[in-house]
Amino acid sequence: MAKKRYLVTGAAGRLGRKFVEIVCQKNIDDVTDLRLLDLNFSEAVKRKQKETCTEANINLEWIVGSVTDRKILRSALQDVDVVVHMASIIDFRDELPRSKLWDINVQGTKNLIEECCQCNVSSFVTTSSSESVGPNTYRDPMYDGNEDTPYRLKHMMYYGETKYEAEKLVLASNGRKLNNGKSLTTCSLRPGGIYGGADDPVLTQVITANIKKRVLRSPSAPSHLHTRILIDNAAWCHVLAARQIQANAAVIGGNAYFIGDNTPNLSYLRLNHIFLEPYGFNMHHREPFLPYWLMYSILIVMYYIFCMMRGLGFDVQVPFSPRAMKVLCSCFTFTHDKFKKHFNYKPLKSWEESLEETRKYVGIIVKNTEASS
Repeated sequence: MAKKRYLVTGAAGRLGRKFVEIVCQKNIDDVTDLRLLDLNFSEAVKRKQKETCTEANINLEWIVGSVTDRKILRSALQDVDVVVHMASIIDFRDELPRSKLWDINVQGTKNLIEECCQCNVSSFVTTSSSESVGPNTYRDPMYDGNEDTPYRLKHMMYYGETKYEAEKLVLASNGRKLNNGKSLTTCSLRPGGIYGGADDPVLTQVITANIKKRVLRSPSAPSHLHTRILIDNAAWCHVLAARQIQANAAVIGGNAYFIGDNTPNLSYLRLNHIFLEPYGFNMHHREPFLPYWLMYSILIVMYYIFCMMRGLGFDVQVPFSPRAMKVLCSCFTFTHDKFKKHFNYKPLKSWEESLEETRKYVGIIVKNTEASS
């Protein structure tokens, strides 16, 4: 059988690890080789990935390096059929240096595209984000929007701006000529908030902050809805895209797709409460627990105090940025009908399965948090 080789960037991250797992479980594209690139692979991650790939009879190669290093990219891309580009710096605290975000999220993506053209890699799937589009800094609501819904583009955070610029590069590169005369086919997937797993950073943060009193104080109103997706289903969308982009380039090439599942559109804390409720967590009777203008003003003052402290040499982190507050207090929901149509997509796990699985992982996080507190 001819070899089918994928290069996965960001393969040690949460979504990257889940992608490798789903490819090995389903292998709908008869993949024979996985080449995994990231800045670092822990021994635990390598052990798990080796076990999963061995069971699936898929050859595995780890490459330690950055998407900013074109020499490493050129070596990694030899004889690759499909690139699944998941490497990214995520900054929801809005505090990382802008140059770092640009170098990885934008310049790294550009490097990868250029090397794909040099190495004759014809299929390129990238992980973008719904934040590449919104919510915007005006907090304009979007209800069940799609890829063609008009929406004012004014990014809330620099992270969203870098994801937008990276996505533009990817989609504009669709149809570029490769060295061998063939063409590059590209597409971009835009998940909303990804949840699930024992290492879910959002649920871990919420549990850690509220483990003693177990009262969740929401900064947002019930009407501040967001679209979120189980990590298994987000990875499955990428597995489908990696196969279908090769078979249906004329339809898929140059397209961005919102991806989702059957998770209900709720405010961030309301959905988190559904996961946490069996473990004695309750919502504060007021929602939001402080008026928006008051909470935002407090955060502005705290933000500048912490910035001044860092300027004086103190090693402190801003606990919650004003811009993050604005994101939570916006309404931004979308459908994934276009992705369903082009990829014949059905979520790998239903909402009922997602709920049961996430609650199981929440139990593990709660137990570990209690043990360490």
